[in-house]
Amino acid sequence: RRTTEDFQIKNHFEFITLGSLHKVLNEDNYTYSNADKFDLIVVDESHKFRNDYTEMYIALQEICKKPRSRPSEMATFARKSSLFQQPR
Repeated sequence: RRTTEDFQIKNHFEFITLGSLHKVLNEDNYTYSNADKFDLIVVDESHKFRNDYTEMYIALQEICKKPRSRPSEMATFARKSSLFQQPR
C-alpha cells in the first residue's frame, strides 16, 4: 500500500486479501468490485499460489479469465492474462 501512496497511484488500486478472492467472484457482494472490472492484477506473496488445486488459486484463475467490462486499447473485451515469475 505504501508503494501506491509513494507513486501517487493509490486511487487506481483496490486491495483484496487472499482470503477474500471468492468475494470478488460473488456478484451479489458489494464490498468489492466485480471481477470484470479489473484490468491489472498484482499478486503479492505469489508463492501461496503454487498449488493449482487450492480454492485461492482457482478463484484467482477465474478472476483472470473474466472478460473485460470495457474495451481495451485495441477495442477488444478479451482478458489479457500474463504470469510473471522471477527466474531462479
